[in-house]
Amino acid sequence: MKAGSSLEYEDEWRLFRSVSIRTNYKVNLIDELNHLVFEDELRGKSVRWSYDKLEQAAILSNKSIEGGRYVEFGKSAYQLPSGQVTPPEPIREKVEGEMEVGDTVYFLASENMLESDTASAFLLTSEQGMEGLEALDIEPVQYV
Repeated sequence: MKAGSSLEYEDEWRLFRSVSIRTNYKVNLIDELNHLVFEDELRGKSVRWSYDKLEQAAILSNKSIEGGRYVEFGKSAYQLPSGQVTPPEPIREKVEGEMEVGDTVYFLASENMLESDTASAFLLTSEQGMEGLEALDIEPVQYV
């Protein structure tokens, strides 16, 4: 993650779970993140995708995240019955590290990120998450 980010949030992380990227870049949305799914008038059940410029990481959420460090990349359908979502290609290309079929990626969220009205979680690449929670140098989403 970005050098100089603070470790003061280390004790706040409540969710750190690995999943594999499947065919067509699909990722299984774990049960603890089902509340990020919302009903979109055109797509049906969906999640919203953003990019954190400071952390160079993908974020999925149930609403738009405001603030200068976040860039929204749209929505993707929550696919039933598999419970999978697909990170948009522009996000897969921007993040630090790779998001390729077969790779392991990590969901990461603090208590505030999970319980806020705008609920969210990071989707970290293998490179970002492989050292484990103790070594993470990342700050939670800051709500404006």
